[in-house]
Amino acid sequence: MQDPKWPIWIIMSGIPQMLEVIGGDGDQQLERRSRVVRIGDLEEKDFPTIVAIVKAIASRVSFKVGFPLNPLFVRRMVHGGIWRQGMVIQLIKLSIEAAIWDQKEAASRTVRLDHFVEGYRRLCDCGDDTNVFLAKEWQNIVREVSDEGQLTGELALR
Repeated sequence: MQDPKWPIWIIMSGIPQMLEVIGGDGDQQLERRSRVVRIGDLEEKDFPTIVAIVKAIASRVSFKVGFPLNPLFVRRMVHGGIWRQGMVIQLIKLSIEAAIWDQKEAASRTVRLDHFVEGYRRLCDCGDDTNVFLAKEWQNIVREVSDEGQLTGELALR
């Protein structure tokens, strides 16, 4: 970290517990040499940006979104991604990937709601009854992030 010809940069990304690594350095060298960037949980004011991200990623692979990205849909999606930007983007990517692999969509190149159902299923290995895009009581679905960075299949009910 001190050799200008061979600097070392450590980039840690992920859950808030990553900060414990920095705090656990007894000599406090990591703390003195770190620049921590915290990205807070998503808020409702971020919904237009989330919509833009969905459209941008779909467009990048020459797909269009075939249903309205209304506030209720975005709220379900953000809730499903536990209000974390990285998890929501992962959900978006998995959903658009489901559209890419859908042979029925080869001609129309359209992302449908059922692709988001599949994307969420892939993110947390859940059934229809606990899929935020299908469940009536989707607000009560609460998941955690596993050590592998996936949403857990287990629910922590409110």
